Amino acid sequence: MLQPRPGASPRAHFSRKPATALLASLLAASFWAGHPMTAEAAEVAVEIEAAEAPPPQTYEVPVTAIAASTAMLTAERDSVEITWRSPIQWPVAEGSPIGNGFGYRGNVCAGCSTYHLGVDLFPGYGAPAMAMADGVVTAVSSNGGWGSYVAIEHDINGQRVNSLYAHLIPGSAPVVPGQFVEVGQTIGQVGNSGTTTATHLHFELTVGGGHVDPVWWLRTNIPADPTL
Repeated sequence: MLQPRPGASPRAHFSRKPATALLASLLAASFWAGHPMTAEAAEVAVEIEAAEAPPPQTYEVPVTAIAASTAMLTAERDSVEITWRSPIQWPVAEGSPIGNGFGYRGNVCAGCSTYHLGVDLFPGYGAPAMAMADGVVTAVSSNGGWGSYVAIEHDINGQRVNSLYAHLIPGSAPVVPGQFVEVGQTIGQVGNSGTTTATHLHFELTVGGGHVDPVWWLRTNIPADPTL
């Protein structure tokens, strides 16, 4: 301990201590002048307070642990598969050849209409004909012109849309009237029943009760895939 020299005025004792200890030293020194506390007692009090103050704590995360956590998160991210299903799609495999389009087409065969109310799609015999959107089957039947066909009613953005799939292979429709079907669900197989010149799917669309060009409507309403 420091002892004051005989006859010397007491002085504050400074040391390299934390800020709280230094403040306590200054307070003790200033208080000593008018109090019977000796310089030694004041210094002891400061040293006790400094000893009781907890040392600062630091934490270090090993680099290997950080690398392992990063690798694990990256693996989990890469394992997530994002799938997206369009609410509207083509009734056959996309990219299938398109034959007679919508509108006037002349006299293409005996019994064929000269004004085509749909579009002819050529995915091949036995290819699946698929629901172009969620909907309810309204008819599964056959007649002389369409041959075997399926009709579906859809509600698309609050608008009534009806789709027709004709010239199917007889007996290939796995659905019944009143059944709910999902977009892309197989509702029959492409054939050549009815009045045809070749195997194809005759596909019609009515929107609000009126026929529209199916190719134009599909290209306008099928949304872009947001995952691409």
